[in-house]
Amino acid sequence: QVLETEVQDFLFVLLREKEDIIIRTRQKGWVFPYRLVPSGCRLLIYGAGMIGKEYYDQLMQTRYCEKVKIVDKQWKQCRTIRVPVEDPQIVKNGDFDYILISIGNQEVRDKVKLWLGDMGIKEDKILYVGKNGK
Repeated sequence: QVLETEVQDFLFVLLREKEDIIIRTRQKGWVFPYRLVPSGCRLLIYGAGMIGKEYYDQLMQTRYCEKVKIVDKQWKQCRTIRVPVEDPQIVKNGDFDYILISIGNQEVRDKVKLWLGDMGIKEDKILYVGKNGK
């Protein structure tokens, strides 16, 4: 029974920490779209602007995904110690389960979707807020 109580306490603290992260994130403005991305997947975030960096930070804090990388066309200018932005050409490696496009501008997002398709990425692997009404 002592172990059960310790497990319950541990889970309570863990849930409280996750809840605090989400509350702080909502105050900033961009909450990671958990409903779109399966937990434990290998995720590639396309777009290292304000949205993409917020998503990356949240995933690093919550450890929601097994592996997270972030890429951007202007990766050299976006790269920081905190957010290691990489060249989008790494999509060729296929070392991901999904790509989440974190670009608010629909026209730019559509261009990225086309480019990813040209790179051989299947449409069901490309996610973004607004896809399929989500």
